[in-house]
Amino acid sequence: MLAVPIKAECLVPKVKVNPSDYLEFDECFLNHPKTKKIEIINDDILKAKFEIMPQEDQSKRIAIYTSDLMSGVINPKSS
Repeated sequence: MLAVPIKAECLVPKVKVNPSDYLEFDECFLNHPKTKKIEIINDDILKAKFEIMPQEDQSKRIAIYTSDLMSGVINPKSS
């Protein structure tokens, strides 16, 4: 039996989320939804995949989030 040495490298693109810390909504009232955008920025030369996880039921007491895209790919040097 012969052995073939294999050398591999795993690369992960570096992405940033803007805003990076938290979203400020100021005053909120029932039946008056407010929206804020979160931007995922891919500054790398590799494509980046993203997936938004389903919201847990107990966190829906505070707020409910939605997204136009629940998963996708961000091309290199784009957002």
